[in-house]
Amino acid sequence: MTALPPALAALGDDLERAVAAQVAGTVRTRRTRRLRSRHAVAALVAGGVVSLAGTAAAVVALGPDEVATGMPAGSMAFAGVTPACTDEGRSTFRCTVAGGVRSTEVSDWTGTIEPFTDARSTIAGGCVSQDAKGVLWLCYGGQKAVDMQLIGPDYLGQHSSGPSVG
Repeated sequence: MTALPPALAALGDDLERAVAAQVAGTVRTRRTRRLRSRHAVAALVAGGVVSLAGTAAAVVALGPDEVATGMPAGSMAFAGVTPACTDEGRSTFRCTVAGGVRSTEVSDWTGTIEPFTDARSTIAGGCVSQDAKGVLWLCYGGQKAVDMQLIGPDYLGQHSSGPSVG
């Protein structure tokens, strides 16, 4: 799979924001017109997924709870911990692991990259540790994780049979 053209990546980002806004209770188009129907949002998302078919994995709206759940599901490094994430905007999440990562295999987690999955058990993005104990992680969802070179374009959207090791 090749990297998405900028216009298609922007469409994916727009779709992700639209779905996240709908979940939060309001959706506005670029013309700031309020979408009053869930059917309109569903049609927008369905149209975006159809237009992305064949070129990339379907865009999935990720929120901080999905990323926090997807971290242990995506990597054994997060086994036994419960991350807490906040949305930093533009497919970026700041996640903390209270007490740090429990694995003793790595002495300094700074710069370590780990994947995370979505609710469908597909690779949805990647996280990079910001400190030695693995307490603070910056996570990027979808194409943003590829752009940040945390995961490869062929890895994004692949099915995960369980947390990765190593």
